[in-house]
Amino acid sequence: MDPFNKLPNEIIVQILKSCSDFTSLDGLLQMSPVVNNVFNYFYADITEAVLKSCPMTSHGIEENFQFLVAIYSTTAFTPATVVDFLQRKPGDPFPPALEAFQSFRALDSVAPFKQAVATAAKIHRLACACLDTFIRCIKTTTPSRATVSDGKLYEWLFNNAPDPPAEPFQPKGTHHPHWVEQYRVHRVLWAIQIYTELCAAAETRWSWPQKNIDRLFDRTVTMGHSVTLREDEVPAITECLNDLSPTPLSPVHVKFPALTQLPSPESLAVRSCWALPDVPQETTPISPEMRSWGRTISNARTRGYGMMFYGRFGGSWNNPQGALWRCDTRAFRRLGIIFWDEWRLYQMELIQLPSRALSPEGEYVGGEDERSLLSVAKRPSQLPQFVLCFAPEQLCKLPSQILTQQTLPDHFVLGYSTYFFQIAGLDEAHSFDLGVGVTACGVAGNITSWFIVERVGRRRIFVGGIAALTLLLLLIGIMDVVPTGVAKWLQVSCTVI
Repeated sequence: MDPFNKLPNEIIVQILKSCSDFTSLDGLLQMSPVVNNVFNYFYADITEAVLKSCPMTSHGIEENFQFLVAIYSTTAFTPATVVDFLQRKPGDPFPPALEAFQSFRALDSVAPFKQAVATAAKIHRLACACLDTFIRCIKTTTPSRATVSDGKLYEWLFNNAPDPPAEPFQPKGTHHPHWVEQYRVHRVLWAIQIYTELCAAAETRWSWPQKNIDRLFDRTVTMGHSVTLREDEVPAITECLNDLSPTPLSPVHVKFPALTQLPSPESLAVRSCWALPDVPQETTPISPEMRSWGRTISNARTRGYGMMFYGRFGGSWNNPQGALWRCDTRAFRRLGIIFWDEWRLYQMELIQLPSRALSPEGEYVGGEDERSLLSVAKRPSQLPQFVLCFAPEQLCKLPSQILTQQTLPDHFVLGYSTYFFQIAGLDEAHSFDLGVGVTACGVAGNITSWFIVERVGRRRIFVGGIAALTLLLLLIGIMDVVPTGVAKWLQVSCTVI
Protein backbone atom coordinates (compact mmCIF):
# COMPACT_ATOMS: atom_id res chain seq x y z
CA MET A 1 0.00 0.00 0.00
CA ASP A 2 1.30 3.43 -0.96
CA PRO A 3 1.65 5.53 2.25
CA PHE A 4 1.12 8.74 0.22
CA ASN A 5 -2.42 7.75 -0.89
CA LYS A 6 -4.08 9.46 2.07
CA LEU A 7 -2.05 12.67 1.92
CA PRO A 8 -3.27 15.74 0.02
CA ASN A 9 -1.16 16.96 -2.87
CA GLU A 10 -0.13 20.12 -1.01
CA ILE A 11 1.50 18.06 1.76
CA ILE A 12 3.25 15.81 -0.75
CA VAL A 13 4.64 18.85 -2.57
CA GLN A 14 6.01 20.23 0.70
CA ILE A 15 7.58 16.86 1.52
CA LEU A 16 9.28 16.73 -1.88
CA LYS A 17 10.48 20.33 -1.59
CA SER A 18 12.03 19.56 1.80
CA CYS A 19 14.30 16.84 0.38
CA SER A 20 17.89 17.75 1.21
CA ASP A 21 19.36 16.08 -1.87
CA PHE A 22 18.33 14.53 -5.17
CA THR A 23 18.99 11.00 -3.92
CA SER A 24 16.08 11.38 -1.50
CA LEU A 25 13.86 12.88 -4.20
CA ASP A 26 14.73 10.15 -6.69
CA GLY A 27 14.04 7.46 -4.08
CA LEU A 28 10.56 8.86 -3.41
CA LEU A 29 9.80 9.05 -7.14
CA GLN A 30 10.76 5.40 -7.60
CA MET A 31 8.92 4.22 -4.49
CA SER A 32 5.51 5.86 -4.86
CA PRO A 33 3.31 6.24 -7.97
CA VAL A 34 1.38 8.96 -6.12
CA VAL A 35 4.55 10.99 -5.59
CA ASN A 36 5.41 10.44 -9.23
CA ASN A 37 2.07 11.84 -10.36
CA VAL A 38 2.41 14.88 -8.09
CA PHE A 39 5.91 15.54 -9.44
CA ASN A 40 4.53 15.48 -13.00
CA TYR A 41 2.46 18.60 -12.19
CA PHE A 42 4.83 20.50 -9.87
CA TYR A 43 8.21 19.40 -11.25
CA ALA A 44 9.54 22.95 -11.77
CA ASP A 45 8.87 24.19 -8.22
CA ILE A 46 10.07 20.95 -6.61
CA THR A 47 13.26 20.78 -8.66
CA GLU A 48 14.17 24.40 -7.98
CA ALA A 49 13.60 23.93 -4.23
CA VAL A 50 15.81 20.84 -4.01
CA LEU A 51 18.42 22.46 -6.25
CA LYS A 52 18.74 25.31 -3.73
CA SER A 53 18.71 23.13 -0.60
CA CYS A 54 21.14 20.45 -1.81
CA PRO A 55 24.67 21.28 -0.53
CA MET A 56 26.34 19.89 -3.66
CA THR A 57 24.23 21.53 -6.37
CA SER A 58 25.43 25.02 -5.56
CA HIS A 59 28.34 27.33 -6.31
CA GLY A 60 28.42 26.42 -9.99
CA ILE A 61 27.03 22.88 -10.10
CA GLU A 62 23.44 24.16 -10.26
CA GLU A 63 24.30 25.54 -13.72
CA ASN A 64 25.55 22.09 -14.72
CA PHE A 65 22.19 20.69 -13.64
CA GLN A 66 20.38 23.27 -15.79
CA PHE A 67 22.64 22.49 -18.74
CA LEU A 68 21.99 18.78 -18.30
CA VAL A 69 18.23 19.44 -18.43
CA ALA A 70 18.84 21.28 -21.71
CA ILE A 71 20.78 18.32 -23.14
CA TYR A 72 18.01 15.89 -22.13
CA SER A 73 15.35 18.08 -23.75
CA THR A 74 14.28 17.77 -27.37
CA THR A 75 15.97 21.04 -28.32
CA ALA A 76 18.90 20.79 -30.75
CA PHE A 77 21.92 22.99 -30.05
CA THR A 78 24.63 24.19 -32.39
CA PRO A 79 28.33 23.60 -31.64
CA ALA A 80 28.86 27.33 -31.12
CA THR A 81 26.18 27.47 -28.40
CA VAL A 82 27.65 24.53 -26.50
CA VAL A 83 31.23 25.81 -26.72
CA ASP A 84 30.11 29.26 -25.54
CA PHE A 85 28.49 27.68 -22.49
CA LEU A 86 31.54 25.53 -21.66
CA GLN A 87 33.93 28.48 -21.89
CA ARG A 88 31.85 30.95 -19.90
CA LYS A 89 32.60 31.72 -16.25
CA PRO A 90 30.22 30.57 -13.49
CA GLY A 91 27.63 33.24 -12.88
CA ASP A 92 27.83 34.72 -16.38
CA PRO A 93 24.64 34.80 -18.49
CA PHE A 94 23.76 31.72 -20.50
CA PRO A 95 24.05 31.86 -24.29
CA PRO A 96 20.77 33.08 -25.86
CA ALA A 97 19.77 29.57 -26.98
CA LEU A 98 20.07 28.29 -23.38
CA GLU A 99 18.46 31.18 -21.51
CA ALA A 100 15.09 29.41 -21.35
CA PHE A 101 16.61 26.61 -19.23
CA GLN A 102 17.63 28.98 -16.42
CA SER A 103 13.96 29.12 -15.39
CA PHE A 104 12.36 25.68 -15.15
CA ARG A 105 8.85 27.12 -15.22
CA ALA A 106 9.26 27.94 -18.93
CA LEU A 107 9.64 24.25 -19.81
CA ASP A 108 6.60 22.10 -20.50
CA SER A 109 8.08 18.58 -20.38
CA VAL A 110 8.77 16.62 -17.20
CA ALA A 111 10.94 13.91 -18.81
CA PRO A 112 14.23 15.93 -18.85
CA PHE A 113 13.74 16.79 -15.18
CA LYS A 114 13.28 13.17 -14.15
CA GLN A 115 16.40 12.21 -16.09
CA ALA A 116 18.39 15.02 -14.46
CA VAL A 117 17.14 14.07 -10.98
CA ALA A 118 18.12 10.43 -11.55
CA THR A 119 21.55 11.53 -12.82
CA ALA A 120 22.13 13.76 -9.77
CA ALA A 121 21.23 10.85 -7.48
CA LYS A 122 23.58 8.59 -9.43
CA ILE A 123 26.45 11.08 -9.10
CA HIS A 124 25.84 11.35 -5.34
CA ARG A 125 26.13 7.59 -4.86
CA LEU A 126 29.17 7.30 -7.14
CA ALA A 127 30.90 10.09 -5.21
CA CYS A 128 30.28 8.30 -1.91
CA ALA A 129 31.68 5.05 -3.35
CA CYS A 130 34.82 6.82 -4.63
CA LEU A 131 35.45 8.64 -1.36
CA ASP A 132 34.95 5.48 0.68
CA THR A 133 37.42 3.68 -1.59
CA PHE A 134 40.01 6.46 -1.26
CA ILE A 135 39.80 6.42 2.54
CA ARG A 136 39.98 2.62 2.64
CA CYS A 137 43.17 2.79 0.57
CA ILE A 138 44.65 5.25 3.07
CA LYS A 139 43.83 2.86 5.93
CA THR A 140 45.42 -0.14 4.20
CA THR A 141 48.51 1.65 2.85
CA THR A 142 51.78 1.85 4.81
CA PRO A 143 53.82 4.77 3.45
CA SER A 144 57.52 5.37 4.10
CA ARG A 145 59.35 8.47 5.30
CA ALA A 146 62.88 9.22 4.06
CA THR A 147 65.50 9.06 6.82
CA VAL A 148 68.08 11.31 5.18
CA SER A 149 68.88 15.00 5.32
CA ASP A 150 67.18 17.60 3.16
CA GLY A 151 70.30 17.81 0.99
CA LYS A 152 70.11 14.11 0.15
CA LEU A 153 66.44 14.48 -0.68
CA TYR A 154 67.27 17.35 -3.02
CA GLU A 155 69.80 15.16 -4.85
CA TRP A 156 67.18 12.44 -5.17
CA LEU A 157 64.53 14.84 -6.51
CA PHE A 158 66.62 16.70 -9.05
CA ASN A 159 69.92 14.89 -9.70
CA ASN A 160 68.69 11.36 -10.45
CA ALA A 161 70.26 9.97 -7.26
CA PRO A 162 69.30 6.49 -5.98
CA ASP A 163 66.22 6.15 -3.83
CA PRO A 164 67.01 7.18 -0.24
CA PRO A 165 66.53 4.85 2.73
CA ALA A 166 63.12 5.16 4.32
CA GLU A 167 61.16 3.90 7.27
CA PRO A 168 57.44 3.02 7.31
CA PHE A 169 54.95 5.02 9.35
CA GLN A 170 51.22 4.91 9.95
CA PRO A 171 49.46 8.08 8.76
CA LYS A 172 46.22 9.51 10.05
CA GLY A 173 43.67 11.27 7.90
CA THR A 174 40.90 8.66 7.73
CA HIS A 175 38.11 10.89 9.05
CA HIS A 176 34.86 11.53 7.17
CA PRO A 177 35.28 13.71 4.06
CA HIS A 178 34.71 17.43 4.48
CA TRP A 179 32.31 19.37 2.25
CA VAL A 180 35.18 20.73 0.13
CA GLU A 181 36.51 17.22 -0.55
CA GLN A 182 33.07 15.90 -1.45
CA TYR A 183 32.35 18.92 -3.64
CA ARG A 184 35.51 18.34 -5.70
CA VAL A 185 34.53 14.74 -6.40
CA HIS A 186 30.96 15.77 -7.28
CA ARG A 187 32.27 18.52 -9.57
CA VAL A 188 34.44 16.07 -11.53
CA LEU A 189 31.62 13.53 -11.80
CA TRP A 190 29.26 16.21 -13.12
CA ALA A 191 31.84 17.23 -15.74
CA ILE A 192 32.28 13.61 -16.84
CA GLN A 193 28.53 13.11 -17.12
CA ILE A 194 27.99 16.33 -19.09
CA TYR A 195 30.69 15.52 -21.64
CA THR A 196 29.35 11.98 -21.96
CA GLU A 197 25.82 13.24 -22.62
CA LEU A 198 27.13 15.91 -25.01
CA CYS A 199 28.94 13.34 -27.14
CA ALA A 200 25.91 11.04 -27.21
CA ALA A 201 23.52 13.85 -28.14
CA ALA A 202 25.87 15.33 -30.74
CA GLU A 203 26.34 11.97 -32.46
CA THR A 204 22.77 10.67 -32.37
CA ARG A 205 20.26 13.53 -31.99
CA TRP A 206 22.01 16.70 -33.13
CA SER A 207 23.89 15.21 -36.10
CA TRP A 208 27.08 17.19 -35.55
CA PRO A 209 30.05 16.72 -37.90
CA GLN A 210 32.91 14.77 -36.34
CA LYS A 211 35.22 17.80 -36.34
CA ASN A 212 32.76 19.70 -34.15
CA ILE A 213 32.58 16.80 -31.71
CA ASP A 214 36.38 16.66 -31.63
CA ARG A 215 36.52 20.36 -30.82
CA LEU A 216 34.70 19.71 -27.54
CA PHE A 217 37.90 18.08 -26.30
CA ASP A 218 40.31 20.82 -27.29
CA ARG A 219 42.27 22.13 -24.34
CA THR A 220 40.70 25.57 -24.66
CA VAL A 221 37.29 23.97 -24.10
CA THR A 222 38.05 21.29 -21.49
CA MET A 223 39.96 23.81 -19.36
CA GLY A 224 37.14 26.35 -19.53
CA HIS A 225 35.56 27.85 -16.43
CA SER A 226 32.08 26.36 -16.64
CA VAL A 227 32.61 22.59 -16.98
CA THR A 228 36.26 21.66 -16.51
CA LEU A 229 37.90 18.35 -17.44
CA ARG A 230 41.31 18.43 -15.74
CA GLU A 231 43.83 15.82 -16.86
CA ASP A 232 44.79 15.02 -13.26
CA GLU A 233 41.30 14.92 -11.71
CA VAL A 234 39.39 12.82 -14.25
CA PRO A 235 41.78 9.79 -14.16
CA ALA A 236 41.55 9.69 -10.36
CA ILE A 237 37.77 9.16 -10.61
CA THR A 238 37.60 6.90 -13.66
CA GLU A 239 40.43 4.64 -12.43
CA CYS A 240 38.68 4.27 -9.08
CA LEU A 241 35.36 3.42 -10.75
CA ASN A 242 37.13 1.00 -13.09
CA ASP A 243 38.55 -0.82 -10.07
CA LEU A 244 35.08 -1.07 -8.54
CA SER A 245 33.22 -1.99 -11.73
CA PRO A 246 32.87 -5.67 -12.75
CA THR A 247 33.47 -4.75 -16.41
CA PRO A 248 35.84 -2.20 -17.99
CA LEU A 249 34.28 1.20 -18.54
CA SER A 250 33.84 2.37 -22.13
CA PRO A 251 35.80 5.47 -23.22
CA VAL A 252 33.80 8.49 -24.37
CA HIS A 253 36.19 10.01 -26.91
CA VAL A 254 39.60 9.12 -28.29
CA LYS A 255 41.01 12.61 -27.65
CA PHE A 256 40.50 12.21 -23.88
CA PRO A 257 41.33 8.55 -23.07
CA ALA A 258 40.79 8.96 -19.32
CA LEU A 259 37.18 10.03 -19.85
CA THR A 260 34.86 7.02 -19.54
CA GLN A 261 31.15 6.48 -19.14
CA LEU A 262 29.95 6.41 -15.55
CA PRO A 263 28.76 2.98 -14.34
CA SER A 264 25.60 2.22 -12.42
CA PRO A 265 26.09 2.48 -8.63
CA GLU A 266 24.37 -0.89 -8.19
CA SER A 267 27.10 -2.64 -10.19
CA LEU A 268 30.02 -1.42 -8.07
CA ALA A 269 31.86 -3.52 -5.51
CA VAL A 270 31.41 -0.71 -2.96
CA ARG A 271 27.90 0.63 -2.41
CA SER A 272 27.77 3.67 -0.21
CA CYS A 273 25.55 6.68 0.32
CA TRP A 274 25.54 9.18 3.16
CA ALA A 275 23.90 12.49 3.97
CA LEU A 276 25.67 15.46 2.44
CA PRO A 277 27.37 17.94 4.81
CA ASP A 278 26.33 21.56 5.07
CA VAL A 279 28.09 24.23 3.05
CA PRO A 280 30.84 25.81 5.21
CA GLN A 281 30.42 29.38 6.33
CA GLU A 282 32.93 31.85 4.95
CA THR A 283 34.92 33.33 7.84
CA THR A 284 37.81 35.78 8.03
CA PRO A 285 40.78 34.66 10.19
CA ILE A 286 41.21 37.02 13.15
CA SER A 287 44.78 35.92 13.98
CA PRO A 288 47.72 34.27 12.15
CA GLU A 289 47.05 31.07 14.07
CA MET A 290 43.56 30.79 12.56
CA ARG A 291 43.95 28.67 9.43
CA SER A 292 41.30 27.73 6.89
CA TRP A 293 43.05 24.44 5.97
CA GLY A 294 41.74 24.76 2.41
CA ARG A 295 38.16 24.33 3.60
CA THR A 296 36.60 27.38 1.96
CA ILE A 297 34.11 27.55 -0.89
CA SER A 298 36.70 29.15 -3.18
CA ASN A 299 39.06 26.21 -2.56
CA ALA A 300 36.35 23.76 -3.62
CA ARG A 301 36.20 25.22 -7.13
CA THR A 302 39.89 24.46 -7.73
CA ARG A 303 41.85 21.24 -7.60
CA GLY A 304 43.37 20.10 -4.35
CA TYR A 305 46.69 21.10 -2.87
CA GLY A 306 48.10 17.57 -2.94
CA MET A 307 49.29 17.35 -6.57
CA MET A 308 50.45 20.96 -6.82
CA PHE A 309 54.12 20.15 -6.18
CA TYR A 310 54.17 17.37 -8.74
CA GLY A 311 52.88 19.75 -11.41
CA ARG A 312 55.33 22.45 -10.35
CA PHE A 313 58.45 20.28 -10.34
CA GLY A 314 57.53 18.10 -13.29
CA GLY A 315 55.94 20.70 -15.53
CA SER A 316 57.31 24.16 -14.92
CA TRP A 317 60.89 23.14 -14.19
CA ASN A 318 60.90 20.60 -17.03
CA ASN A 319 63.37 18.12 -15.55
CA PRO A 320 62.76 14.67 -17.10
CA GLN A 321 65.59 13.23 -14.99
CA GLY A 322 63.96 14.23 -11.72
CA ALA A 323 62.41 11.69 -9.39
CA LEU A 324 58.96 13.23 -9.72
CA TRP A 325 59.04 12.74 -13.47
CA ARG A 326 59.89 9.09 -12.91
CA CYS A 327 57.14 8.74 -10.33
CA ASP A 328 53.97 6.87 -11.26
CA THR A 329 51.17 9.04 -9.91
CA ARG A 330 48.55 6.30 -10.14
CA ALA A 331 49.31 5.37 -6.53
CA PHE A 332 48.62 8.96 -5.47
CA ARG A 333 45.42 9.05 -7.52
CA ARG A 334 44.18 5.86 -5.87
CA LEU A 335 44.61 7.58 -2.51
CA GLY A 336 42.51 10.52 -3.70
CA ILE A 337 45.38 12.92 -2.96
CA ILE A 338 44.18 15.53 -5.44
CA PHE A 339 40.79 15.90 -3.74
CA TRP A 340 41.87 16.17 -0.09
CA ASP A 341 42.01 19.41 1.85
CA GLU A 342 45.12 20.62 3.68
CA TRP A 343 44.06 19.21 7.05
CA ARG A 344 43.91 15.64 5.73
CA LEU A 345 47.19 16.12 3.85
CA TYR A 346 48.79 17.37 7.07
CA GLN A 347 47.55 14.34 8.99
CA MET A 348 48.92 12.10 6.22
CA GLU A 349 52.29 13.90 6.74
CA LEU A 350 52.38 15.11 3.15
CA ILE A 351 52.73 18.77 4.14
CA GLN A 352 54.31 20.61 7.07
CA LEU A 353 53.47 23.86 8.80
CA PRO A 354 56.23 26.45 9.27
CA SER A 355 54.31 28.10 12.11
CA ARG A 356 51.83 27.03 14.75
CA ALA A 357 48.18 26.88 13.69
CA LEU A 358 44.84 25.92 15.19
CA SER A 359 43.53 22.65 13.78
CA PRO A 360 39.86 21.97 12.93
CA GLU A 361 39.77 19.83 16.08
CA GLY A 362 40.70 22.79 18.27
CA GLU A 363 44.34 21.84 18.98
CA TYR A 364 47.53 23.68 18.08
CA VAL A 365 49.74 21.87 15.58
CA GLY A 366 52.84 22.62 13.52
CA GLY A 367 55.60 25.10 14.18
CA GLU A 368 59.35 24.93 14.68
CA ASP A 369 59.18 22.08 17.20
CA GLU A 370 57.52 19.85 14.64
CA ARG A 371 60.13 20.70 12.02
CA SER A 372 62.94 19.93 14.49
CA LEU A 373 61.45 16.57 15.39
CA LEU A 374 60.96 15.66 11.74
CA SER A 375 64.54 16.64 10.89
CA VAL A 376 65.87 14.50 13.73
CA ALA A 377 63.64 11.60 12.67
CA LYS A 378 65.09 11.79 9.15
CA ARG A 379 68.64 11.15 10.40
CA PRO A 380 70.11 7.69 9.68
CA SER A 381 69.21 5.18 12.35
CA GLN A 382 72.82 3.86 12.42
CA LEU A 383 74.12 6.98 14.20
CA PRO A 384 74.62 6.63 17.99
CA GLN A 385 71.82 8.25 19.89
CA PHE A 386 74.25 10.19 22.13
CA VAL A 387 75.68 12.00 19.10
CA LEU A 388 72.24 13.44 18.41
CA CYS A 389 72.50 15.38 21.68
CA PHE A 390 75.08 17.58 19.97
CA ALA A 391 73.18 18.00 16.72
CA PRO A 392 72.47 21.62 15.70
CA GLU A 393 68.78 21.13 16.38
CA GLN A 394 69.51 20.06 19.99
CA LEU A 395 72.29 22.46 21.00
CA CYS A 396 69.78 25.00 22.26
CA LYS A 397 68.02 22.35 24.39
CA LEU A 398 71.05 20.56 25.89
CA PRO A 399 72.40 23.48 28.01
CA SER A 400 68.95 24.32 29.34
CA GLN A 401 68.41 20.72 30.43
CA ILE A 402 71.83 20.54 32.13
CA LEU A 403 71.27 23.82 33.99
CA THR A 404 67.79 22.70 35.04
CA GLN A 405 69.24 19.62 36.72
CA GLN A 406 71.44 21.84 38.93
CA THR A 407 68.41 23.65 40.36
CA LEU A 408 66.39 20.54 41.14
CA PRO A 409 66.47 19.42 44.82
CA ASP A 410 67.44 15.79 44.18
CA HIS A 411 71.14 16.09 45.01
CA PHE A 412 70.41 18.30 48.04
CA VAL A 413 68.10 15.63 49.42
CA LEU A 414 70.69 12.92 48.77
CA GLY A 415 73.31 14.99 50.60
CA TYR A 416 71.19 14.95 53.76
CA SER A 417 70.36 11.23 53.54
CA THR A 418 72.99 10.40 56.20
CA TYR A 419 71.40 12.89 58.60
CA PHE A 420 67.99 11.37 57.87
CA PHE A 421 69.25 7.91 58.78
CA GLN A 422 70.64 9.23 62.07
CA ILE A 423 67.26 10.78 62.92
CA ALA A 424 65.68 7.42 62.14
CA GLY A 425 67.79 5.93 64.96
CA LEU A 426 70.84 4.40 63.24
CA ASP A 427 74.38 5.00 64.44
CA GLU A 428 76.82 7.20 62.51
CA ALA A 429 78.75 4.32 60.89
CA HIS A 430 75.68 2.61 59.49
CA SER A 431 74.20 5.95 58.42
CA PHE A 432 77.31 6.81 56.40
CA ASP A 433 77.40 3.37 54.75
CA LEU A 434 73.75 3.67 53.74
CA GLY A 435 74.38 7.19 52.37
CA VAL A 436 77.09 5.79 50.09
CA GLY A 437 74.69 3.03 49.08
CA VAL A 438 72.03 5.56 48.14
CA THR A 439 74.49 7.36 45.85
CA ALA A 440 75.61 4.07 44.28
CA CYS A 441 72.00 3.02 43.64
CA GLY A 442 71.32 6.39 42.01
CA VAL A 443 74.30 6.02 39.66
CA ALA A 444 73.34 2.43 38.79
CA GLY A 445 69.73 3.39 38.13
CA ASN A 446 70.79 6.29 35.93
CA ILE A 447 73.07 4.12 33.80
CA THR A 448 70.43 1.39 33.56
CA SER A 449 67.87 3.90 32.29
CA TRP A 450 70.08 4.62 29.26
CA PHE A 451 69.43 1.12 27.96
CA ILE A 452 65.79 0.59 28.91
CA VAL A 453 64.35 4.00 28.01
CA GLU A 454 64.27 3.17 24.28
CA ARG A 455 62.64 -0.22 24.88
CA VAL A 456 60.20 0.57 27.66
CA GLY A 457 59.55 4.25 26.99
CA ARG A 458 59.69 7.35 29.16
CA ARG A 459 55.99 7.35 29.94
CA ARG A 460 55.95 3.79 31.31
CA ILE A 461 59.11 4.38 33.34
CA PHE A 462 57.71 7.60 34.80
CA VAL A 463 54.26 6.23 35.64
CA GLY A 464 55.68 2.99 37.04
CA GLY A 465 58.26 4.87 39.10
CA ILE A 466 55.65 7.22 40.57
CA ALA A 467 53.47 4.25 41.53
CA ALA A 468 56.41 2.46 43.19
CA LEU A 469 57.48 5.60 45.08
CA THR A 470 53.94 6.09 46.34
CA LEU A 471 53.86 2.59 47.81
CA LEU A 472 57.32 3.01 49.35
CA LEU A 473 56.39 6.33 50.97
CA LEU A 474 53.24 4.79 52.43
CA LEU A 475 55.31 1.92 53.81
CA ILE A 476 57.88 4.35 55.30
CA GLY A 477 55.11 6.31 57.02
CA ILE A 478 53.55 3.16 58.45
CA MET A 479 56.91 1.87 59.76
CA ASP A 480 57.58 5.22 61.46
CA VAL A 481 54.92 4.46 64.10
CA VAL A 482 56.32 0.98 64.83
CA PRO A 483 58.89 1.33 67.70
CA THR A 484 61.20 -1.57 66.78
CA GLY A 485 64.67 -1.84 65.32
CA VAL A 486 63.43 -3.96 62.42
CA ALA A 487 61.00 -1.20 61.46
CA LYS A 488 63.85 1.35 61.39
CA TRP A 489 65.93 -0.83 59.07
CA LEU A 490 62.89 -1.35 56.85
CA GLN A 491 62.42 2.44 56.67
CA VAL A 492 65.98 3.12 55.60
CA SER A 493 65.90 0.19 53.14
CA CYS A 494 62.83 1.66 51.45
CA THR A 495 64.61 5.02 51.36
CA VAL A 496 67.60 3.49 49.60
CA ILE A 497 65.31 1.81 47.05
